[in-house]
Amino acid sequence: ISEIPFPSMGWAGFAGMTSDASDSASTKETRRSQLEYFLRRVFSGVYRGRLHPYLAEVAVHLQTFVGCDTVLSDDNDISLTLNNQVAISEATYCTRTPDASSEQERNARLHLKRSIQRCVYRLFLLPSVENLLSQFIDAAKKKVVSETTANSKKNQSNHLKVDKDKATDDVEKIREFIDSMQELILEGCEDDLISISQRRDFAALKDDCDNTKRDELFREAVREQVEIEVYVPLRSTISKHLVYAWLNDDVEMKHKTKALSKKP
Repeated sequence: ISEIPFPSMGWAGFAGMTSDASDSASTKETRRSQLEYFLRRVFSGVYRGRLHPYLAEVAVHLQTFVGCDTVLSDDNDISLTLNNQVAISEATYCTRTPDASSEQERNARLHLKRSIQRCVYRLFLLPSVENLLSQFIDAAKKKVVSETTANSKKNQSNHLKVDKDKATDDVEKIREFIDSMQELILEGCEDDLISISQRRDFAALKDDCDNTKRDELFREAVREQVEIEVYVPLRSTISKHLVYAWLNDDVEMKHKTKALSKKP
């Protein structure tokens, strides 16, 4: 961990030397990016480092550090609890799947999905893939900022505005990138995914003759992990982009609603 660069920009505020409110948006974004990079490197150390007898214990402490603890309920359902307030249970989600006809099959499906996601996660730790993803995310963020700033200056207004067609096109490009990464992994790692699914741990998972259920699970698990790696870092950027693009429509609807509320 000592070899991972810790964020240095703007942290004097914690000592009372500066006010966080006085920091510019770019400063806050830089600090957020630095902290995110640091945390990602710390957590990936569980997979990058050599095997160690205490590795599992370290993983548990890391989960606790970010307020995400694994708990065992009365019915032996393993769930992730965030700050002891919000419960996220993948097992519950899998219960809704019509494919899972038994408890053993449900558990096998859940654990196979997690195994595939861990496999995909490790792919994104490869330097070439990591650099590709980092470049795409940085480029997407810069494009949104530049378009927002350009339109704001063009309109000579404090109201940020983005062209709806450009916003839709930018979001579509992000979706296409996610689709491409998903297909690339499914095609290039097909043999590895099949090998994982053939382990005895997942013998309870029933499949049909043409492996449709298995392939659907592959696609679901890969897609979810790709979205975690690509979409999650861009989520706030995409949200702001769409909000700015439809700002005028929202304001117009607000005025119309206010006007109609005065009528009988």
